[in-house]
Formats: sequence, C-alpha cells, structure tokens
Amino acid sequence: MDNGCVFSFRIPLPGLSDGELVSAPSSQRVVGYIGPPQRVLVVDDVAINRQLVVEYLAPLGFEVGEANSWAALERRISESDWDLVVLDVRLGDAYSIEKLPELKAAMTRPIPVMGFSASVLKNEVEEALAAGFDDFLSKPFREEDLFLKVGRLLRIDWQTEATEAGAAVQTDATAGEIRISAEALQQLRAQANTGNAKRLKVLLSKMAESESDGPRLAATLNPMLEAYWMSDIRRFLAELEPVAGE
Repeated sequence: MDNGCVFSFRIPLPGLSDGELVSAPSSQRVVGYIGPPQRVLVVDDVAINRQLVVEYLAPLGFEVGEANSWAALERRISESDWDLVVLDVRLGDAYSIEKLPELKAAMTRPIPVMGFSASVLKNEVEEALAAGFDDFLSKPFREEDLFLKVGRLLRIDWQTEATEAGAAVQTDATAGEIRISAEALQQLRAQANTGNAKRLKVLLSKMAESESDGPRLAATLNPMLEAYWMSDIRRFLAELEPVAGE
C-alpha cells in the first residue's frame, strides 16, 4: 500500500545579535538616512535585478553603481570607495562563492558584501556565509528586507516618515471608490509583491485603457510608484475589491 510521503524543509536566515538594527515598524516609511552619502555597488548579470536595487536605494540618497559580471566587478571595485557590495551568487562568468575570498583579499579596506540570489537552499546560503558574505538577500525581495539588511551592514540610522497605521498615503481616490476586474486586480497584486516598479507602471498604463476605473487607479498609484512606496501600494491593492461577477 502506498502510504504517501511527508516532506519538510528549513530556510536558514542570518541571525541578529542583541543591539543590532531591527525592522522599522510597518507604520513608518523610509525616506532617507542620516550621515554622509553611502556608495553601493550592485553586481548582477540580469539588468532588471540591478535596476530594482537602484530604484529602491538611489531615491534615498545612496550613490549606486552597477556591474554585470565578475570581470566588471574587478574593474569597478577600484574605481570608487564603495561602502557595500550587493553581489549575485551566480554570475555568467563566475560562481561568486568560490571567488569571494579572492575579492576580499584584494580589498584595501574591509567592505561588507551581501549575497544576492534566487536560491534559498540551505547548503548554498551556509556556503555563502562561510565564504565571507556578510548577509544574504533572496530574490524576489521586499524593500523592507533590503532596507533592514543594508541598514545593518552599513550601521546607518534611517529617516522615516510616520503614516497612520495600516493606511496608505493620501491619494486621488480611496480603495473603496475604485472597482476593477478580478483578473486585473490579481495581476496588480502579483506585480506589486515582486517590487518591480517599472513593470507595475506598464501594467497600470495598460489598465488605464482597458478598465473603466483604470485611469483613476493609475492616477492614484503612480505618485506612490514615483516615490517607490511599495508597502503603501500593496496595502492599497489589498483593500481593493473586484467588480462583482468579473
């Protein structure tokens, strides 16, 4: 008789010691940080992955550079006095876990390096941390997770703008005033959960033409997108209700 199978898994996450930075309350929006400009180098062979990190950090005052390969990283690492490197584990021309010790040995001063990967396999995360990565960010990621890890590694104090708990920023319309189809709402929520602001803008533009309330929805969400307030957008979309019967 086939009794079936039972599967279990664990996701290893780097721990925080006492006194280290913890996540800001969801009722606070990060708008900047205190101190001199911090320089972050983002290394990934997929352009959209680099762009997402740039879109989140640049508006907050970070100076963000990009590299699309290990060879480009080796060139760019000496071009500026970087404060943090966000490094994809699997590049087209290198397996970063194997190459990282070589990079760290060549640094003129210690620079924290955060691993960046779609993989959450226990052995790869542990191997990355053992090789010298100072933290690990899995793709896709939320901006809250990025800010938490960047803040901890750079030991910076975030500047936040308090918002009423559970409420989105002031908009042209409330969630209760807008109705869109169930299919459109599902697409919007899925895209918002990835944190990809550019793709969400494209989707809103299409819905402005295909949905009766699309123009109002775009007018409401686009200012949030310009400021990269993805948490507010997700809260707003969570309150939307699809048109009955669609």
